[in-house]
Amino acid sequence: MPISFCLKKTQNFFETDIVSYDQTQLIDSENSLGISEGNGSTSMVFQNDISISKQLLKKYLVNHDFKVKKSGKVFDQYFNFYFSPKEFDLYYDKTNSISIFRAPKKISQDFIVFLKDKHDYSFKDIKIDFKKVTAKVEAINGIWIKVDKQEINNQAFFGSKVENDPEVVTAINKGKISYAVVRFPYKGDFELVGISKFGNIVVYNHGLTEKNELELVYFVYDKIINW
Repeated sequence: MPISFCLKKTQNFFETDIVSYDQTQLIDSENSLGISEGNGSTSMVFQNDISISKQLLKKYLVNHDFKVKKSGKVFDQYFNFYFSPKEFDLYYDKTNSISIFRAPKKISQDFIVFLKDKHDYSFKDIKIDFKKVTAKVEAINGIWIKVDKQEINNQAFFGSKVENDPEVVTAINKGKISYAVVRFPYKGDFELVGISKFGNIVVYNHGLTEKNELELVYFVYDKIINW
């Protein structure tokens, strides 16, 4: 399964643990299965330092109640949302002011909103210039273009030299690319890597070690994003 890394430029990061519990128990049963309401629970706890590509990262384990906005009914109680507990890693690179969330975009964004609203953290999107991406990579497997068509938000293009397709070239020049899958050289081979418009990097090889994943993310960032 592809692994998503959400990268953010970090303007304010507090290197302290966070433990936040803000729920009220409404119904409790003899089996301790109950209904709660509130803002969910979140914790961010330092684990260890990791050295990647000559950079020292601080690793945190995050447990975050992700808010799912879906209505329903349970035990004769109606609800408009519920929490889905998520666990993922967060890496902080103080030298380059980058935070890396090893989680899907929606979950990362929900946690980022929590950090900004409740703890005064500050982040900034890393916007991708796909003109630079197409100029730096050896091969692109697929490109997604934002379109304004009835019931269609994105249109995908696949194939060899897809970046030379006239419609794709026009979209690149107009800044309409939302996502691209590239073949990136790594350790004598090639890895499929996805890059989104706002700095998400997706690693398609789920067999890599933690250090290799992070090393690949840094290589992609340094070689085709941050130049």
